[in-house]
Amino acid sequence: MRPIPTEQAVNRHLRFIFDDKVVSFRLNVGATFAEIAEAWGELSDRNYGKPMSIDVTFAKDAPT
Repeated sequence: MRPIPTEQAVNRHLRFIFDDKVVSFRLNVGATFAEIAEAWGELSDRNYGKPMSIDVTFAKDAPT
């Protein structure tokens, strides 16, 4: 997964909130915990520290 700026976040996204930074990723439809863990693994090498929060947002279904 590639990080995206928070201003461009889509309906399905994963955000890691740190003391001084927010890193956001797009989530695929049907994203798994393994994909979230993979994203966290990519960030752990960058020394951001421990996240204050992890936010997962899934797309809302269109009204029928």
